[in-house]
Amino acid sequence: MVLKNLLAAAIILSPLVAYAGAGGSTYSLFGIGDIRYMPNARSAGMGYSGLGLPSANFINGIQPAAWSRISRVRFETGILHEGFKSTDGDKSIYLANSSFAGALLAIPISTTNGIVTVLGFTQYSDVNYNYFLGGTLDGIQYEINHSGNGGMSRGVAGLSFSPFSDLAVGASFNYLFGLIDRTTTFSPVYRPVYAGGMITKSTSMRGMNVTAGAM
Repeated sequence: MVLKNLLAAAIILSPLVAYAGAGGSTYSLFGIGDIRYMPNARSAGMGYSGLGLPSANFINGIQPAAWSRISRVRFETGILHEGFKSTDGDKSIYLANSSFAGALLAIPISTTNGIVTVLGFTQYSDVNYNYFLGGTLDGIQYEINHSGNGGMSRGVAGLSFSPFSDLAVGASFNYLFGLIDRTTTFSPVYRPVYAGGMITKSTSMRGMNVTAGAM
């Protein structure tokens, strides 16, 4: 109980100095992590522009209605690499992270009517952080390490349809699943009285939703 109270008070009340360790964005500690809005590699290379543009040359992972222009069987997969540079005036650090973005298969059924079915999975969110907080409380100098990894994936099964040349609709059924592990480690710099402590939390999530679009 003493360790738990000291840990809570250290996090909330004391002046803190934060610095990053290895890992990705520290913002991924919130909720289910960083949401991935990656429709395809081409859009990512253009700053994630053109999310609502239909094309026969790629599979749009966000807008199902955009599949209606696909006229050939297509298979797409990708790897997402991110870099973060952080500085506080005294220290500077560069963090890099690579992750598998997923794979999608598009199969045209009727090019005349824009009927295309898409199957596959994509990354839905990513948790990858590791940072440290240091401070002093009641004369006790301490360090707290927050780390987490995991995220959620999205299984996709969808269909597009174009009843008119200037209208396309689409929908996909999505199965979301994932595991997120979080660890908080409390370490007094000098340990005459208090030993360190660790809190771990593992969260498994799954569910379903539907994505629908028109263009």
